[in-house]
Amino acid sequence: MSKEIEIMRRTAVSFILLFFLLQTLTAITIKIGSLTPTGSDWDNCIKEIASEWKRISNGEVTVKIYSGGIAGDESVMLRKIKLGQLQAAGITGVGISNIYQGTLALSIPLLIRTDGEFDYVLEKIKPFFAKKLEENGYKALMWTFAGWVHWFGRKPISKPDDLMKQKMWIWKGNSDEAQMWKEAGFYPVLLEANDLLTSLSSGMVDAFATTPLNAAANQWFGISQNMGTMNWTPMLGGMVIADKVWGKIPAKYHKDFMQVLDNIAKKFKQITLDADSKALKVMQDNGLKIIDISANDVQEWQQMVDDNFDKMIDRNTGREAYELVKKYLDEYRAQHGK
Repeated sequence: MSKEIEIMRRTAVSFILLFFLLQTLTAITIKIGSLTPTGSDWDNCIKEIASEWKRISNGEVTVKIYSGGIAGDESVMLRKIKLGQLQAAGITGVGISNIYQGTLALSIPLLIRTDGEFDYVLEKIKPFFAKKLEENGYKALMWTFAGWVHWFGRKPISKPDDLMKQKMWIWKGNSDEAQMWKEAGFYPVLLEANDLLTSLSSGMVDAFATTPLNAAANQWFGISQNMGTMNWTPMLGGMVIADKVWGKIPAKYHKDFMQVLDNIAKKFKQITLDADSKALKVMQDNGLKIIDISANDVQEWQQMVDDNFDKMIDRNTGREAYELVKKYLDEYRAQHGK
């Protein structure tokens, strides 16, 4: 009898060991890179995604987060995804445009003017963008509003002429955009975001366009302490994952995982609006000057965009995406009597 019990005990132990071995073999670890400051509300949203995915999958899927830019700039993170060193990234529309340039159509200056316009156009165009990303090996996990971009300068920037007198930052990798600015008479400087603070300190750059939260979180405003009131363009935010990695996640989790992401995307927008407002106050308390841009000044900026940015559409953005954005924007404005 004792021999039979011993056999049963060994069999049970073998099954337990096999169970844990299979769990180890099937467990998936997803490394997500992000530029969001560690401990920020945005970072906490990514942590919530990680927590929810682990709960839903009973630990079969775990997420490791590399926030604060420690995984590199957006182009670097995408390169690491291709190499398998990362599996996913939370990035802006600029980063996403490295996968499919047409996403830049949402960020053409002074085209989309209000929160309502952005929300409507984004919701309509998401399936189109998602398909384009899939064609390039990525799954779009999330799309969201990441804030309104404003011009910051070492000296006040009210009109295009003011910007022409300052060296302006352009995201590295956007050489077509830099060339357009140069042809229009401006002084663009191509840099990674992680290099901007040093370049501002050295005088290599004087001006940049970003959201209040980014300017505050990265301390860029400490040198370029003048911000214009004009909403230059909305910033798109999103999260992407290598399509082959998404395919390894059991299909039974896909729907619930995406529901988590949809819920977080809604949170992201409100967090962004609140964070931008708080960041603006903090910057003003620390020397930031708000430069009022009049309606006449905005018309000058619009004329500059009309004269120069059309070539960007063919060179960089692509007509297909631009025409879709225009179509949905016209729909929204017709529905709202604009």
